[in-house]
Amino acid sequence: MEGNNFIDFQHHPDEFMNQTLEHPVLGRVIWNPETHSWEATVELRQDHWIAFCFEPSEARETDIQALMNHAAELLSQIRELEPQIRQKIADDLLDLYNNTWARDEDDDAPPRMSRAEFIQSITLESFNLAWDGSRSWWYNDNDLFAGHSIELWIDTEQSIADSTSTLVG
Repeated sequence: MEGNNFIDFQHHPDEFMNQTLEHPVLGRVIWNPETHSWEATVELRQDHWIAFCFEPSEARETDIQALMNHAAELLSQIRELEPQIRQKIADDLLDLYNNTWARDEDDDAPPRMSRAEFIQSITLESFNLAWDGSRSWWYNDNDLFAGHSIELWIDTEQSIADSTSTLVG
């Protein structure tokens, strides 16, 4: 692979084993052979680090440098869009939380929340870019939903408004 930016990931997956790259924006990027994706831990904003996973396209050969640069550009978009994603999750799940998971004040469960409190409570943990361009935003619920993860999946043809948040786990 030395001197060659193209890797035939579908036909030679063993070449990726223990592959680690350094990128000026993404930092250390590691190939995960189990998920067939590149993974990095990136700073979303000061002192907030997330897992960032991205898959090469299904194309036979992948230009690694182009893939890394695309991921770095995407990180900038993630930072810009993340507040909108939290708003969308609140649109989808705040009523469910307040009407089902929250308890009356005399219970040990957390109380009902305002929209601002709910948005403040959820925390982005990871972002996944699939080979087809679809994206998954994974949030920690901070025990609002008994430890379930929150996922917002956006298809390549969807906008944020067209997507739906789900509880996972």
